[in-house]
This record gives sequence, C-alpha cells and structure tokens, in this order.
Amino acid sequence: MAMTKKEKAEFDAAILKAQTLSALRWTEPVDKDLPVPTGGEIINGWDYNFYTLYAERMWSSSYNHGCGIKDDDNRYYSNQKGISLYSSKLLALKAMRHYIERESAEKLRRIDEQIKSELEATK
Repeated sequence: MAMTKKEKAEFDAAILKAQTLSALRWTEPVDKDLPVPTGGEIINGWDYNFYTLYAERMWSSSYNHGCGIKDDDNRYYSNQKGISLYSSKLLALKAMRHYIERESAEKLRRIDEQIKSELEATK
C-alpha cells in the first residue's frame, strides 16, 4: 500500500531521527600510518580539515607539506615542516570523526557544567 505525502514525511523524519541518534557513539582513534619522510623523499596521502569536514589529498617531504599530489614537474604552495599522513581517505575520515566526537563531547561537558551551576544558583 502506498504512503500518503504526510505518512512519507513522517517516515522520512523518523529515519532521520534514528540516523542522528545512531551518530552519537564512540569510535576508536586512528593514527597516521605514513610517517614524515626523511631525506629527499616525498609522500602522497590524506589528511582531514575539521573546519570544512572533508578529507583532502596531501603531500609531505621532510621539510614542507601541502595540498594535492606533488610530483617533481609541478610547483605547489607549501607549508613549513613535514607532516605524517593517512594512507587512505577512509582512514582520514575515520580520524576526523573521532576528533569531532571528542571535541563535541568536551563542548557538551562545558555546557553541562554551566547548566549545573545555574541550577545550583537558583536553589
């Protein structure tokens, strides 16, 4: 039997609520598995940007790093200092999720402390 528009909207809202609630879980930390290169070596890998919530292709040498894939034929904007990277986008995404859940939990804890203080102040 087909659903009405109202039933479909209610069903979609219930699914979204269930997905949102299931997002509140703890995951394991993920370590970078490509160490900072030594000598003249260049590595290509992945890292995440917690401001944009995207995993990005990155490159690193022993003395600088940048976005994208670096090869010897191209010039790239770079940042100082070599960095370790993740070997896959999946690992970078999992690491970002873990970072965001820890940061969010800390913010919620601080809000809870303020709520507790306000409740105690109104007694």
